[in-house]
Amino acid sequence: MRTTGHNGAVIIDCVVYRDGRRVDDGSHRHDLLAACSALHDERDFIWPRLYEPTAAEMTDVARILGLHPLAVEDAVKAHQRPKLERYGDWLLGSSRH
Repeated sequence: MRTTGHNGAVIIDCVVYRDGRRVDDGSHRHDLLAACSALHDERDFIWPRLYEPTAAEMTDVARILGLHPLAVEDAVKAHQRPKLERYGDWLLGSSRH
């Protein structure tokens, strides 16, 4: 699934990390579901970079990743400070440029 929206490409990069290194074969660069499929064990993780997602687009991403509702709320609110928070076994980092 390539998640696109009002801005043309919500997911501008979606990277899988394994053993602390970027796994970049190009197959999941803009495809969140492909990135999820590339995870092999619990130490692997995905680092998606999103560009100006709407609330609906963020809801789609959250559904795919199983994100906590408060994490989603923080991601779509303007003027959030950069932060790193834990939600269960998820670690969410957010920043804005």
